[in-house]
Amino acid sequence: MEFTSESKSRMEILRGTLNNLSAQRDALEAEADAIHSELTSPGINGEPPAGIKTPFVDAEGYPRGDIDIINVKDKRRRLAEINTDYKALMKQIEQTMLQLHNELPPVPTSVPTASENTDSNTTVAPLKPMAKLDEIFPGSPAATAGIQLNDLLMQFGTVTSNTNNFLKSIVELVGKNVNQPIPMVVLRNSECVELSITPQPWGGRGLLGCHLSPMQ
Repeated sequence: MEFTSESKSRMEILRGTLNNLSAQRDALEAEADAIHSELTSPGINGEPPAGIKTPFVDAEGYPRGDIDIINVKDKRRRLAEINTDYKALMKQIEQTMLQLHNELPPVPTSVPTASENTDSNTTVAPLKPMAKLDEIFPGSPAATAGIQLNDLLMQFGTVTSNTNNFLKSIVELVGKNVNQPIPMVVLRNSECVELSITPQPWGGRGLLGCHLSPMQ
């Protein structure tokens, strides 16, 4: 598959849109972090932090005198607005990434499973996102493998979106390959990235340390 001038133009527009949305996401994250830090940090003279959901009255029912209640209300309201905007923005990013993926040429499904050797010829078929990695736990095999939040899973071993009940197939593959590397492909910022993950106990839940949400 070769790019046409029209396809290249659409990709440039989508990449520009994705870069703009990513910049907005980064700005929201930075603002939310700053507000969260302010609300959860002790006062200058060691007063208790205002908190994210801490009541504005003390144990006796009187308004707290150690915080600027109006300012804290504004900060909490803004934090709630950011959370709402962030969810909508992430949905836009996901949709834009999918649109951009549709403009890309097919990616060969040439990644074998970690534990199975076959003599069959490699087939070539277009990969499509089957799930979004919407939670990555620090220190987990997923984090060690270099998986990033909101990566789109294209292939896991030989499991793809064309695999019947692909989530069950992934679970079975993981169970058969504890302490064995499994190759995988993710879509990240319009680029397909090949990774390798090794399922293993790590001190948290499961053997991967990530959460998959099937694409709608």
